[in-house]
Amino acid sequence: MEKLSAIAVLFTVIVVAGCIGGGEPTTPTTSQTKPTIRQPSVTTPPKVVEDFKDAVGSSDLDKCQEIEDVRIRDICIRDIAVKKENSQDCEGIEGSQIRDMCYYKIAVNTGDSSLCDMVDAAFLKTNCMEKA
Repeated sequence: MEKLSAIAVLFTVIVVAGCIGGGEPTTPTTSQTKPTIRQPSVTTPPKVVEDFKDAVGSSDLDKCQEIEDVRIRDICIRDIAVKKENSQDCEGIEGSQIRDMCYYKIAVNTGDSSLCDMVDAAFLKTNCMEKA
């Protein structure tokens, strides 16, 4: 009888300890497993914004060339090229992704699929051919 009591007490201790210990394990939520990535806060100086707006508003590529920030200068050139539907202006863009988008947008807007050949990114080229 003592053996049976000891086993019952031991079983009870194990069961109770399991319940007190928190029960079933839980899977951590996404926010617990992914580190927080802080994005750098970059603000474009007001002068650059004004120069950009002025250049695009007047469709003046020379004004784009005066912008020192290469990415903003490239976007300026792209926006004017697309606005004027002049694919030759895309050649002056340094960044390949922005240059690809320049050719892509003009091709799609004008229906000129031959401009899709100027796009380097394969997925964008394929999409360009489908839409132009």
